[in-house]
Parts: sequence; C-alpha cells; structure tokens
Amino acid sequence: FSAYAEAGINRVSLGVQSFDNTMLDRIGRIHGRAEIDRAIESIRQSGILNFNIDLMFALPGQSVEEAISDIGLAMAAGPAHISHYQLTLEPNTAFHANPPELPKSDMAWDMQERCADLLNAGGFRQYEVSAWSKDRKHCQHNLNYWTYGDFLGVGAGAHSKITLPAEGVIRRRIRHRHPKAFLAGLRSGDFRSDDRALGAEERVFEFFLNQLRLLRGVDKHQFTARTGLPWRVVSERVGIAVSKGLLEDRGRWLKPTDLGWRFSNETQALFLPEEQ
Repeated sequence: FSAYAEAGINRVSLGVQSFDNTMLDRIGRIHGRAEIDRAIESIRQSGILNFNIDLMFALPGQSVEEAISDIGLAMAAGPAHISHYQLTLEPNTAFHANPPELPKSDMAWDMQERCADLLNAGGFRQYEVSAWSKDRKHCQHNLNYWTYGDFLGVGAGAHSKITLPAEGVIRRRIRHRHPKAFLAGLRSGDFRSDDRALGAEERVFEFFLNQLRLLRGVDKHQFTARTGLPWRVVSERVGIAVSKGLLEDRGRWLKPTDLGWRFSNETQALFLPEEQ
C-alpha cells in the first residue's frame, strides 16, 4: 500500500466481508482474519487515511450478535467509509445453484437495523442503500455510477457506459472476459464482446434504478442531460410513485419517503421498461 500511495492513489477499498473466519469459509472466501489485519495495518502505515471496508450481513448461519461484532471491528479499524450490504444469491453462482440456509428475513432486518444504530453512533451517516461514510468522505467513484454518469472499462471483462451526443445514443460496452479472447484483441484491434445502444426505456429505468439508491433522491435536473429524454416521458410514473407515498416531490429533487426508502425495489419497479 505504500507503493500505491507513492503512485498517487489516495483511496483504498478493502473487501473484508466479515472478520469471522467461520463466516468467510462459509461464503467461499480464501482470506482470513490474519490477512485482513495485515492489510489494514499496511494501509495505516502507507498514510492512506481514506479507506473503505466492505462488509456483508445475513451470511449463512450468522447471528445478529455476529453481524454487530463485524460492524464494531470495522469501525475500530478507523475507515472513513463502510459498505454494508445483505448477501444476495446471484444467478450463475455456486450459491444460486445450491443455496445455503440464510437467516430469516426478520433476523436479517434486525441485523440491518441494529448495525445501522451502531454506525450512526460511531459517526457514520448513510447516503446510499449500502454506503455509510464519515463527513465528506462519500465515494466519488460510486457516486458517478449512482448518478448515471459515464465510465470507461479498460481491462478483461470490464464494462463501459458512454454517452455519444453527436449520435444521440448511450452505449454499453463489455470487453472480452476470458484472457485468451481479450489478448486476441491485440491482433484484431477489437476487445469488445458486446457493444449496443440503449433504448429509451432502458435509459429511463437505469437512470432511476441508480439515482433511487441515493438517500438524497433523484435529481430531476440531471434526467434529460443523462438520458437525452424529456421529463414528460416519466412524469406519469413519477406521479404514481408520489401518490403511493413512495416519493416526495421537492421541486428539483424526488426524495424517497421513509416508506419508499424501505421498499426501494417497489419504487424502482415503477420505472421498469414498459412491455411493448
């Protein structure tokens, strides 16, 4: 990490997931508590003060007390930012094919609420569904995603989102994931495994999917600039969200209500692409 600091890197995100070796083993991680402690000490010695710790909760067989313990140990490490999110079983993974027994929803909710209380007491404030930070230490990298900004992916398997105003399109590009296919691009001059323009309905959904992750809500002023579409294409759906008590219209901002924040998936679903 000292070499990273010398190269100009000023922020590090550490994928801890849990400080408990048993939990790490259950979710198939190859690191343990000893590697975590060494990494944190190396970050401290490097002088990089702005670092994030990634944590998951509702792990197989995890108790509420164990989830709370992870938060306490994370805060004791002195990060400026903590990402705290519930384990989800993604398609095309070993867990999805053979699901482990996870804590019941009521227990997972209790974990989330009690960990949130501990984070707030420790001076962290939630600004995104799974992101907590000290004052002015929001992750600028992720904020670009969540506000539907553009980004370039340059390595194997990397994703890009690129707005091309002259063409009036937004393109999503994916680079070859397999090293052999990626390196073949040196000869062909094309590293892309997928390159397509997003339709209007996709742009609407992606914009709201991302901005509704933010506690501050949706910036209406960014909608046309980021999607190329007029606000009128979403005004009816916004009205439905407001009438259901999920969003509050505050002029420039559409802010989630307490109900809307708790049921963010339901709010996002209102902006799914309409069936043709």
